[in-house]
Order: sequence, then C-alpha cells, then structure tokens
Amino acid sequence: MSGRFLITCTGGAEGKCVRFGYKPWRRGPDGVSLAPYYQTCVRLVRADYCGDGIGHTRNGTPIDLFDTIGIQSDEVAPGMTFEAAWGRTERSACVARG
Repeated sequence: MSGRFLITCTGGAEGKCVRFGYKPWRRGPDGVSLAPYYQTCVRLVRADYCGDGIGHTRNGTPIDLFDTIGIQSDEVAPGMTFEAAWGRTERSACVARG
C-alpha cells in the first residue's frame, strides 16, 4: 500500500477493521503483512459472502471476529451462532445455511 492513503469513517467497515487491529500498513505478531487480513475483515464486516461487493449486513448485528495470528481472540457472546468463516480468499470459506 505504499504511496496510497484512504480517508474513511470510523463507523464504516474499513474504519472498523483498522480499529479492530487490522492496519493494512502494518505487520502481524508473526511478521506477516496485515493487508490481506484487513481485506478479509472488510468483507466479513460487510457480510460480503461472495466477494462481489454486495453486503448482506443488518444494522445492530453483533459479530465475533477472531483470527489465528493473535490480533483478535474468540469471544462468543451468549446466543450467538455460527454464520460464516473467511480465509485468505476473496469470498467466505464457509457459510451456514438457515
């Protein structure tokens, strides 16, 4: 992301993902670039299951966002159920059927 900048609202998906710790200009605890994690986070927050830019979010829906590199840990709230999982791809890796 060298030489680029982004102006965004802190309440939008991009701002939330930076606040969650996925700063695309930084590296994670293991030295890996956080840029792909940031992109995945944005898709997750938007519920962009297919990676096509179409979000399926509903205002006020809580999310349990966590990873395997130590940025966010799993903190499931009572009553939450599995909805989807994302990997390092453009679309979700697994979506629950309702």
